[in-house]
Parts: sequence; structure tokens; C-alpha cells
Amino acid sequence: MYEEHFGFIASPFSIAPDPHYLYMSERHKEALAHLLYGIKSNGGFVLLTGEVGTGKTTICRCLLEQVPDGTDIAFILNPKLTVEELLGTICDEFGIHYPANRKSIKFFIDQINSFLINSHAKERKAVLIIDEAQNLNIDVLEQLRLLTNLETNERKLLQIILLGQPELRNMLSRPKLRQLAQRITARYHLDSLSEKEVGGYVAHRLSVAGGRGNIFPSSTIKSLFKLSGGTPRLINIICDRALLGAYVLERDQVSQAILKKAAHEVFGESAEVNRHHRKISGWAIAAGLLISGSVLATAYYSHRPDMQVAVVLETMEPATQNVQSEQMEHGDQSKPANQKETPSTSPDITVQQEIDDNVISANDSNEEFPETFPLQWPSDIPLTVSREMAFQALLDLWDIPSAPNQTLPVCQAAELYNLRCLQQKGGLEELLDFNRPAVLTLYSEKGEQFFAALTAYHGQTATFVIGSAKKRVATDDIGLRWRGEYVLLWAKPGGYVSAITPENRTGNADWLDKKLASVQGRPPSPEDRVTYDDAMANQVKQFQFSRNLVPDGIVGPQTIIHLNSACGNSVPMLIQRQTDQ
Repeated sequence: MYEEHFGFIASPFSIAPDPHYLYMSERHKEALAHLLYGIKSNGGFVLLTGEVGTGKTTICRCLLEQVPDGTDIAFILNPKLTVEELLGTICDEFGIHYPANRKSIKFFIDQINSFLINSHAKERKAVLIIDEAQNLNIDVLEQLRLLTNLETNERKLLQIILLGQPELRNMLSRPKLRQLAQRITARYHLDSLSEKEVGGYVAHRLSVAGGRGNIFPSSTIKSLFKLSGGTPRLINIICDRALLGAYVLERDQVSQAILKKAAHEVFGESAEVNRHHRKISGWAIAAGLLISGSVLATAYYSHRPDMQVAVVLETMEPATQNVQSEQMEHGDQSKPANQKETPSTSPDITVQQEIDDNVISANDSNEEFPETFPLQWPSDIPLTVSREMAFQALLDLWDIPSAPNQTLPVCQAAELYNLRCLQQKGGLEELLDFNRPAVLTLYSEKGEQFFAALTAYHGQTATFVIGSAKKRVATDDIGLRWRGEYVLLWAKPGGYVSAITPENRTGNADWLDKKLASVQGRPPSPEDRVTYDDAMANQVKQFQFSRNLVPDGIVGPQTIIHLNSACGNSVPMLIQRQTDQ
């Protein structure tokens, strides 16, 4: 109803499981990394807990898309089962056929054990995922533990992932379940979004839907955080109702009054909630549980038309893009804009150091420009020269002397210095992931287009070259003037012509091996033996996954940028860490 009013191409806060809108906070990606590590390890149980609506469904959806090759998945959505019903459901999910008149516990266990032994002989893994596991009774949990008794000298033949609400942790702390608790090899509790993440979450969904960045001002985001407690599902419900209210009142922005009225309509008298003590009405919780189950079922069965899942990582198709990006250079797929870096405890996954205001060398306590300025073009300089001046500022950072006045000459000049252009449309978090200075396409209050170079990011503020002046701008102001379009420069490998792929086994394979060796802390392979074989492709996919790139094994601009960052190349960066000084 309000889409046309705000210029959306779709509803930005729909609760439908559209992968375009997935937003993964740092804690969501940590949770995903724990689940993936649990699957790749040889242990028995993996535990993920969190409040209703915090994103456990989102985590599991991503997990289903990224399970390793040779993995069979059994998924149980309704855990309120007897032991016999549970075992029968496990057989059904794994595709184990059995006579209708044979449904004893011993018979089911024998069938499951036989299936697991055969799977192990075929070098396959079997994983059982149970959602809403806090509803399991003690007898069923004990039977699950017994199922993991089947093992070889190296690993358990069945791995079990338990997803549930916080009370599941209390259940597993009972003395009766201490044996099961001791078999949990990875556990993670998913908290709600922080206030900063709420702003990123809202901005991401608005951007994907094609809307402007200033519909929810920063003051409104603070209220939204307090009202929702940082719970993504509640954020969606409140924002959807608030946009409807703004549309009815013919407003271009959601004010705090509109937001609070929307929250009151959603929650009634319990609208005033906080991060730790949310007072949500019973119907909201019930609706959340129904939505969680239906969304997760949709995600799961859409990946298993034959009722058995084995997502092959090595042949994974590039994921659907969150935003339409126009690239001057084609290669690996765009990073999903809803994702950031994935901290992980897995020894096979490279961990990127978290970007934090506390580790920025040019921090706000020692500001070069103590005063912040509005993000606007100076009135004494014609707008027509803004592009030329912004790109010259970008080239200056790379020590390139040319002064082009159009995008194409910029890229031609960059080629002479072994650089290339990458043009994207996304969000600030995606740009920060690249960690490269960029020219942003901006818009004045009157809608006039101008360009400025973003040269440094400090957390609450950012440094821009606007015209001929370097100015410090409040980060919150960027969304008021920017619709996500930017151009950055990246350093290509010597002799690089196009993306490095398994099909192109010779081009830049030596460069790639050295980069991977640096990331992994190993010596490079002998040059005469380097080829882009399956082993190297798997290393690339592991690295891409750790950086939340599409793990397709194609080493194009985005993967190269992240490899250069991981290896500490001396290139201009938006964020300088203390360790870089």
C-alpha cells in the first residue's frame, strides 16, 4: 500500500523468507560459524539458543545453503514426540524405508544404525537438526544421546544440532542430562541486535527495497531499538506499521511519534520494552512461533525436493544478489549486502579481525578535524566539477597524478598503475568490508547529484574530500545523502586479465597460492608445482566463506580485494587499525 509513496519496489519489512533481505549481524555470523564448525568437526551435539525472533531461523536457513558436500540432513520441526515417534521421523527424514508394522524402538534404532554405517562407508556425514528443541522431553533427549554412541575411532557417525529458546540451556544443565551436555562440542547463544545493528538492519532492508536512506532518522532508530529490544522480527512488524502510518499522514519520514503509535498498535499496552526485559503480548509470541516454523519449513523443503538434502559446496551456484550492482569489472559474485565478516572458531576458516571503534588508529579521541560538517557540496564551486575533483582525490590516495573528468578515464589511468575500478551499489557496511576509499554518488536536499571521496572511517564520523576540502562528517548524515552507489580502486595481480577460475588453471595461480599461504600461515608451494587444482579451489572457497563472499571458487575483484586486505598489503584503506601503525 505504501510502496509507491516511498518509491519501494517491494515491501521492505515483509516477514516472508526472501533471501534478498537477509541481514546477518556479527553475532548471527558467529552463530553460523559455530554451527558450520560443529558440522565439520567429529563431535556429537551442537547447540544454538536464542529468544523468539532473534534470527535462529535465519541462521538455519544459511546453514542449509552451506552444508559441506557429502552431508545428509534430517530436519525435525515438531519435537513434541514420543521416543518411537522421534525415531520413526528420523527414519522418514533420512529416507530409511521400513515396514508399516515394524515400529518398535529397537527396530528403528537398528535401521538408523545400519543407515549410519552405510553412510560412513560412502564417506558421507549424517546430521540431525531439531528446531524448538526446548520442547523435547527428558526421555527423548536421552535417546538422542544414545544415538550418538555409534562412532569410529575418529568421529561420531551422527551429529545432532539442537535449536531452541533459552530454557533449553537450563534443561541441559540438569544432572539427568549431564552426559548429553558433556557431548556438546559447540554452543552459542544468539542475542538481540545492538542499537548500531538495528540501524544497519533497517538501512539494509530499505536499500534492497529501493527506498531512500533517510526514511527512519537516527533519533527514530534509537526509539525503534528500545521498542523492539533489537529483535529482528519485532523490528519488521513495527517498521511495517510505521511506514503505513507515515503513508496515511502523507509524511516522507517516520517520526518518533509515528513509530511509537505503530508500536502501541502492535503490542498494545506493552509497547514500552527494553533490551533485557521485553514485555511482549502472548499473541505476538504465538505468531512468532508459527512464523518461525513456517519460514524454516519453507527454507528447508525448498532445498530438498527429494526429501533428502546434500548441498554440494564445490558446485554451488552464485547466490542471488541482494542489490543490483553495476560493475565495471566482472568476476566473482557480489557479496550479499546483508552480511558482514564471519568470526569463527573453526581452524579451517580464516577469522577476520572485528572492525571496532576501539581499534581504529585515527579515533575520535585524537581527531584531526574535531568539528563535523554537513555532507553537502560547497556553494562556491560548480556542481559540474564535483566528479572530476572527487576522482582526483581518490587517485591522489593511490599516488596517481592524472586528473580525469569522467569515470572511464579514471579507470584507464588506474590501469597504468596495475589498478582497476569496481563500481557497486550497496550499503555502508559492505563498503567497510572492502575497506577501500571510494567515490560516493550523493544527492543534495534539492535532489541534485554530486560526488565526494570517502577517505577514512572513524566509527561515529567519516572523512570526506568534498570539492577541495577535507571534512569530517557525522556517519548518520551519510544515509541522508547517499543511495548506495560508489566506485573504488583495487590492486590486481600482475598479469591479471580476468577472474582466476579452476578452468583457467595457469593464470595467476602462483600469486593466489602465495596469498592463501600468507592467510593460512604456511609456506608457499614450490612454483613449479602450483596449479589451480581442486585442493586450491577448496582453500579459496573456505576463504570466501570466511569473508561472507559467495564460495564459488572464482577469484575475481571482490575476492582479490579481501585477499590483499588479509595479507596486509600497503594499499589505501578506510579503516586503519592500531596494529597497522
